[in-house]
Amino acid sequence: MTYPLSPEAVAQLVADREAGTPGPWHFDGPVWNQIIWTDGENRLCFMAHSNGLNDDRDIANARRIASLPDIEAAYLTLAAENATLRSENDIWTERATDAELNWANCTRLAQRLRASEAAALERVKVLEEALMIYADSCDETETKSCGYDGNMCCRSARAALTHTADKEPT
Repeated sequence: MTYPLSPEAVAQLVADREAGTPGPWHFDGPVWNQIIWTDGENRLCFMAHSNGLNDDRDIANARRIASLPDIEAAYLTLAAENATLRSENDIWTERATDAELNWANCTRLAQRLRASEAAALERVKVLEEALMIYADSCDETETKSCGYDGNMCCRSARAALTHTADKEPT
């Protein structure tokens, strides 16, 4: 068995716990005759032993087997918590990805707006230069040279070049 257990292995563990002998378990007896008990009257198993070659290992094995119900319960609790955390992590990862995409889209939009603004400002500069050429050549005398009576072209060019607070964007 490997960690983490597959969903099938976890389901089998749950089924075995439900069908098997419930805990808690404990062990006692001399090293050469240790017994795993489910309660004071019911034996679960007799432990194999090393015939005195490694008593510490024999006792450790009995202790490990006796603690199995508690270990299974702890594993199932942690596996459920881990599943919840993974699910929450998936949700937050998706939200972070959405936020990163939104940030990238906003950044691209801002770049396009800055480029558009720069192009518009450049065009305004060109138009101002053209109007300046026309407006500078005008005088206050009445003329019809632009095709309109009363020097209207010169006045329009000068008015377009006059910066006023009510014309400026906010």
